Amino acid sequence: MLNRFTRAIAAYARKNEFIRDKLKTMVQPHVTAMMNTSIPEITPVNVRHSDADATRINILVPSINQAHVFGGISTALSFFEQLAGQARVQKRIITTDTMPEPDAEKRFPGYAIVSASTDTSHANQIVGFGDRAEKTIPVRKND
Repeated sequence: MLNRFTRAIAAYARKNEFIRDKLKTMVQPHVTAMMNTSIPEITPVNVRHSDADATRINILVPSINQAHVFGGISTALSFFEQLAGQARVQKRIITTDTMPEPDAEKRFPGYAIVSASTDTSHANQIVGFGDRAEKTIPVRKND
């Protein structure tokens, strides 16, 4: 009974512009505020403009920590390195779920672990962006 009633109300609301507008202005902000965006897998990646001009290839992977790099992540990183090497461009590895372990620079020679909060000039970067709620990452026009 309730399900049928809910569908009837929803159908009426879809047809009524006034109700649609009220739902958008009154309900949507509350729904957005209640959403938990501290879950890395569903937290949006928000960007900001970078003035740097160099061309850079980016890869987003859940993690580069040794315990997680096998199969798909390993293959993706290998392809990324080959592609960037042939293109002769700067590289950035962005981890979306975890922060890189301190030994990441040893396992990825030529890379520097950098913070998303600064727009650094390192040619090859590792950016831990798992804790990205309310944060941004710099993006160049040639990224």
